Amino acid sequence: MSNTLKIELAVETIEDNNSNSPTNICKSSATVSETSTSKSRNIKEIITDSTVDQVINIPESNTEYLVIFSDQNISIKLNGSSDSIALNVKVPGKKTPVFMNRGDIDSLTISNSSGSSANLEVILAKI
Repeated sequence: MSNTLKIELAVETIEDNNSNSPTNICKSSATVSETSTSKSRNIKEIITDSTVDQVINIPESNTEYLVIFSDQNISIKLNGSSDSIALNVKVPGKKTPVFMNRGDIDSLTISNSSGSSANLEVILAKI
């Protein structure tokens, strides 16, 4: 029996800052579904401040989905790249989704220079 993966994102914005009228609300949503997920993993880590390039173990090579939640600003490097990607939260201390990627992922490192420990959740799935 195979696992399934479903990722949903729903966004509501108000077009007119001077009115909370329902006619000014703009809604968007997207769903990604895969019915043949062969492996999935949910990793929860605390990344202390001043951590540089902490390796997150990717259990399967060529993992195809990566979703990262964090409550602090962090940076990541994918697949051995020397280029880091800054992931910034809107409200430090509140865990939110900060990154989603669909593609082959063989390695992931995380750095934290936010001034606080980052509560991190990483979701990996192989199709």
